[in-house]
Amino acid sequence: PPPPRRPTDPAVRTTSHQHPTHPTPGQGRWRRPRLGLQGRVPSARALGVTNAAPLNMGGPGANSVWEEHTSADGTKFFYNKKTQQSTWKKPAELQSPEEKAAEGTKWRVCYSDGGKMYFFDQESQQSVWTVPPDIAKRASEIRGQENGKPSSSEPVPTDGKSLTKPSSTATKVEEKAGATMATSAVSASGGKDGYANKEEAVQTFKSLLKDKSVGQKDKWAQIMQKIIHDPRYQALKTVKERKVILLEYQDELYIEEEETQLAKERKARKMYTEMLETTEWINEKASWKNFKEKMGEDARFLIVEDERDRKEYFWEYVDDLEEKARKMRREKRKENLAKLKTFLSTCKWMTAETTWRVAKDNKIEEADGAKDLDHKDIIDCFDGIVRQLRNEERERKAREKEKRRKTERKMRDNFRNLLNERAMKGEFHSKSNWADVKEILQKDERYSEFAKTENLKITPADIFEDFATDLEERVASPKKHVKVALKSSIGTVNPDSGIEELKEAIKNHKEVRDFSEEEIQLALFEVLAKAKYKAKEKERRMKRYVKELEKDFKKYLARGYADNMKALKSATLEQAVEKCSSKMSGSSAYEKLDQEKIQSSFEKIKEALLNPTKESSKNDEGDGTDAKMDVDEKDSSDKEKSKRKKKKRKKEDDDDDDDERDEEEDEDGKKKKKKKSSKRERKSKKSKKKRRRDDSRSESR
Repeated sequence: PPPPRRPTDPAVRTTSHQHPTHPTPGQGRWRRPRLGLQGRVPSARALGVTNAAPLNMGGPGANSVWEEHTSADGTKFFYNKKTQQSTWKKPAELQSPEEKAAEGTKWRVCYSDGGKMYFFDQESQQSVWTVPPDIAKRASEIRGQENGKPSSSEPVPTDGKSLTKPSSTATKVEEKAGATMATSAVSASGGKDGYANKEEAVQTFKSLLKDKSVGQKDKWAQIMQKIIHDPRYQALKTVKERKVILLEYQDELYIEEEETQLAKERKARKMYTEMLETTEWINEKASWKNFKEKMGEDARFLIVEDERDRKEYFWEYVDDLEEKARKMRREKRKENLAKLKTFLSTCKWMTAETTWRVAKDNKIEEADGAKDLDHKDIIDCFDGIVRQLRNEERERKAREKEKRRKTERKMRDNFRNLLNERAMKGEFHSKSNWADVKEILQKDERYSEFAKTENLKITPADIFEDFATDLEERVASPKKHVKVALKSSIGTVNPDSGIEELKEAIKNHKEVRDFSEEEIQLALFEVLAKAKYKAKEKERRMKRYVKELEKDFKKYLARGYADNMKALKSATLEQAVEKCSSKMSGSSAYEKLDQEKIQSSFEKIKEALLNPTKESSKNDEGDGTDAKMDVDEKDSSDKEKSKRKKKKRKKEDDDDDDDERDEEEDEDGKKKKKKKSSKRERKSKKSKKKRRRDDSRSESR
């Protein structure tokens, strides 16, 4: 019949033959027999496994509809032949009075491997062999109600095959002999049982088994014929107890025999190993065939009976020899490698760039420790030293690079602080040329130390350009408001004005209230520098106009008075212009210069035309001056390194000039001027973005 489905509630299976969650009480004689000492599994009898149903569990009667079966995992279940249903729970028809009495209480009736009944307390999680008083009382009442049914607590001996009453002749003889011997045993003992305690009775029964030479594999029927007539047979009162002690005694015999056999095998192996150790010709390359031929007649060889054990012991010994030899070779190789490394570390020719050819030329293979090494080990050792030297060199360069980076950064910070200090003093501004600024800073140690450093990734000129860009952005907003304040306070800024004078002029102006004194001062420096720049540019243009006018005078006067040069001496400016050409008065230089400069230029050219010899000498002097100027220009070529930046700034200055000129000429075109200036500002911002360097980018470089 199929076993029932596994119930979800484990309490359903608590009354089965053996429940794994309820431990047996901790008594020594109920321990589970262990395996043999050589891994041999004990017999089923030694493990307490039988085909018989456990004692004291009750059993189905002849007319019972219930059958007891065992599932694949060894768990008992019950099958009803009438309903053809299976259940884990033991039916009431098969339950003993103790099992019936335990229902509805904290106690569970369980059975050990040997079939002995014990009781498990579900509250305290403890197990006991003795029947609890309340269970015993209820069980007694149940027995009284059954009217003639045998008590399930009384042992019913079985023949190991059936739960029904045994009918064998041996069992009947045992019962009769037991009844006969009981009286004599009691009278001889002097007490009810004749023994002080249970342990003494068990030892008496074991001594009986020993005296009768009961063997490990003897059956109960054979054993009973030997011991049933001995008074010590009655030391234990029930057949069940005798069988349990018999199994325990046979287990002890089995363990004793195993230990004896193991001691014998240990002694044999010890002698066999001594033979191997004393045989000098055996090494890690020895073969079993050769060893067997030479030592096969030795008593120490024959003491190990099993051929497989002999061979196994031999190969274990050879493996140990091989491992020792391998270990010695490793230690020797390690020692030689250490010697070779020490030698290479002291060689002067050994560097991070040394090649194997150079090492071979220096006889590395004949060095101390290299003679006993393989060629591959020598190359690996050499490569390891080279790799180590390269790593050390790389680390050294990295440390130097880090040190240099920190030094350069410190110098850059100092130089930037220097630029800030000088900018606050007004020595330069955001549109100053680096060549001019360099002349101002060259005497300061912070600049000279920075400039002397070689292989700089960020030069002083780069830092100045970044500083100038930042300064320009910094003063862009306050500069506009300062210009408005100056225009409303003093009008046009005089290039010769002092910074304190300008500060005082706009001190309380509403346009500059939201800016700090430092920002106002920087903006005033920018405005004043712009005014000076405009004045210089105006002077330069005037000089150019004068030069162009003198050139025109020289050209047209020479042509107009070519026939009568003496008439030029008495001619006035107006006469000369009228005589020469109408183009003279229409030239741009003539229109832009004032009358005084025009008159001065006319007198100069007239004098040159009337006295050509004196003029030629002056020209020669002028040529010398020009040559000197060429040399000076060549010497100052380094001032033109930032030519592109200068042109862009000049363009911005011209744009600013145009803005101011438009502002003076046409007050009504303010809207147009704002649109133009906004376009120019956008263009200038684009050009500034191209020149601008990010501090973070420069730091990464």
